[in-house]
Amino acid sequence: MRRLGLFLLILWVMLPTAAQEGVVLTPANSTTVREVKRFGRGSARDVAFLPDGSMMAVASSVGVWLYDTADLLAEPRFIQSNYTPTALALAPNGRTIALGDSRGVVHMIDVEAGSERSSLLGHSAYITEVAYSPNGRFIATTSFDGTARLWDSGGVLRQTITAPGPVTSVAFNPDGESIATGTTDTTAQLWDIATGVQIDVFIGHSSSVMDVAFSPDGTLLGTVSFDNTVRIWNVLTAREEKTLTGHINWVGVIAFSPDGQSIATASEDGTLRMWDTETGAPGILIRTLETIPSELVFSPDGQWMVTVGNGDAVRVFRANNGTNFVILRDYGRPMLDIGVTPDSSRVLVAEERGGVRIFDVVAGTEEQVRLPAGTTAMALRADGLVFATGETNGRVRVWDSISGDNIATLGEHGSNILSLAFSPDGKTVATGGQDGFVRLWDAEAGGEKQAIEGGFGRVFALAYSPGGASLVGAGEGGAIRLWNAESGASMLSFVGHTTEVYGLAVSSDGARLASASQDGTVRLWSVVTGRQENTLTVDGDIFYAVAFSPDGALLATGSVTGRESGAVRLWDAQTGTALTRLEGHTSGVYGVEFSADGTSLYTASFDGTAIKWAVSEE
Repeated sequence: MRRLGLFLLILWVMLPTAAQEGVVLTPANSTTVREVKRFGRGSARDVAFLPDGSMMAVASSVGVWLYDTADLLAEPRFIQSNYTPTALALAPNGRTIALGDSRGVVHMIDVEAGSERSSLLGHSAYITEVAYSPNGRFIATTSFDGTARLWDSGGVLRQTITAPGPVTSVAFNPDGESIATGTTDTTAQLWDIATGVQIDVFIGHSSSVMDVAFSPDGTLLGTVSFDNTVRIWNVLTAREEKTLTGHINWVGVIAFSPDGQSIATASEDGTLRMWDTETGAPGILIRTLETIPSELVFSPDGQWMVTVGNGDAVRVFRANNGTNFVILRDYGRPMLDIGVTPDSSRVLVAEERGGVRIFDVVAGTEEQVRLPAGTTAMALRADGLVFATGETNGRVRVWDSISGDNIATLGEHGSNILSLAFSPDGKTVATGGQDGFVRLWDAEAGGEKQAIEGGFGRVFALAYSPGGASLVGAGEGGAIRLWNAESGASMLSFVGHTTEVYGLAVSSDGARLASASQDGTVRLWSVVTGRQENTLTVDGDIFYAVAFSPDGALLATGSVTGRESGAVRLWDAQTGTALTRLEGHTSGVYGVEFSADGTSLYTASFDGTAIKWAVSEE
């Protein structure tokens, strides 16, 4: 189901191409660059079990992960997508996955082959829910387009139901003759699947209905809402039998236990609660959720409850006492930036308003630095041993990149930090803030060394020259400036962009500057004269990240292209020629960095994964 919307083993997803380790990336071999490793499993969106409980499927922002429930810690099988999944259902026979996406398409995936068999076309917006009928003959899909659609298992559309508002959820009655839907108009509805006619409407909530669920015997319907309540209805009469209160924020998901004796709900307040179905009395209370779950299910035998949520781990609880059974921490938040140590032994990624994930390439392990205030910027020191973070509360801190231990707090910027850079000698950390200032911090002793007023509003990007003598900053209105890193004096302005600049990179010889902008261009400049040398553009792309290869021959860019998709592109840095687009991310790419030896490119995406790219043998 779907609503509005890392201390375990790292994932190494190997594609069916082998990398030629040690081959430097060049314009000549750029078309042979392929994904060779993936870090993280994306942001979890949905979860479902086979009726016999033998398999658990998790839909994330990059595809579907299939777990053998006999060993949830074993590496799952991965079926990759080139779109953003939003909702998932398993056919009762286990042969097909119905996978909804953010664009309104439902993809029918052959489980054995791992490939798409067909697609269900008709919705025009985000798919919020997909469900199979108990006998597997029908599929129900719902969307923010305000419709629920009923299809037979062969993909033929049988009914289109127009609901009174965007549809957030759907559930089949266990008898297979009707479905219930929840909508943003504050009601839930019951529909006849043979005719598409509305049977009843459930009126009582004062805000959007976020999820619906039938009791196993089909006599009760449970609904949860933005009004912070859980309501239980008699299906035959459509009358409310109970209102369950206790959550202090909106409630997103609901499930009945397989024996029908318990109800589980989860809320934006960070809790999962269990209730007695007959009396409505509260039972187990779990307070460990990090985000509102987008799905909550019981295992078919009733032993487990599983939650998934965008930005949280996949959590498997023991249903009898609420304790953790397994926490699958490979899932996380969208990624905003990336850093790679000089020997490529560790990859660090900053998560959106989350923490920093440290992937140890050699050991195959992962550590997570948790920042309650939320990370907004990160930079790795040149030797790879220390990294710095900026936070939403303005705090600037430095950390050990091996252990993840905090070394020191350098100070408080005074506003939300939007950009950050380490000087090449590692002695200074520069932060750019929402307040329009660039502040320079002593990376060893702590304390502010200097404050530079940017003069162009928010500071979205910072980059040092290779020798550290100058610092470049960019921000609102397309403004880019070069300052003397010692005195803070303005030295040069780069004029050409028409709106925000989010990415900056200086070539290793210090002669050229690349800038990535929301205006749909990447521009190359002379650092000596400030003159523009070239403009790179692709229709539909909004650029957020840019990096030069160590030898200056290649330029890599990260962008958002089209609706919620992301692009990694390689360019000839001398001519500005577009060389290739690297396929693998399903959402915007906000971080790009070459390895120090130039043999690999690393990218971080809003899809919650990072990818290593290298020359393949094909």
